[in-house]
Amino acid sequence: MPTAKSSEPNIPFPGTKSVKILLFRQDGQCPEIRDAPIQMESVNGLEILEVEPLIPKYLEACQEGVLTIKLVDRLQGMIMTLPTPFIIWGISDKIRDAGEFQLCKNKLIQSITGEKKVVWWGDVVVGKLKSSDEGFIFCDCDASDYCLIRNYFLREL
Repeated sequence: MPTAKSSEPNIPFPGTKSVKILLFRQDGQCPEIRDAPIQMESVNGLEILEVEPLIPKYLEACQEGVLTIKLVDRLQGMIMTLPTPFIIWGISDKIRDAGEFQLCKNKLIQSITGEKKVVWWGDVVVGKLKSSDEGFIFCDCDASDYCLIRNYFLREL
């Protein structure tokens, strides 16, 4: 189960809204529930979750085109969509060897998925969305969300 305790300090930004996210560390420890800042886009008023400080080599992965962002709105066997879908950010199987990024396979996700061909490299961030009048906004993840995301990694990949 996820822990709210971390060896690193949370990332509360004064005067900035933040939400709780699930952080899957590459070292295979239990996922952590962490604060992540949200910025409002001035043009559309959309919320943007700041995951850059949470994923090592984020900018390099963006430049190389290997950053993966997945929307999880249903799980295998579901007819209806989840009322609060998830977004997963990470460096996925688009690269065969992450040595150039100095990253290791994410041991926790690898232990869930077993020997499947999809590999996640480095730390992986999971955020949760909910519908509002303005569209989708980010909301807090909690320990029960880990079970849904674990099921996604186990069955969908």
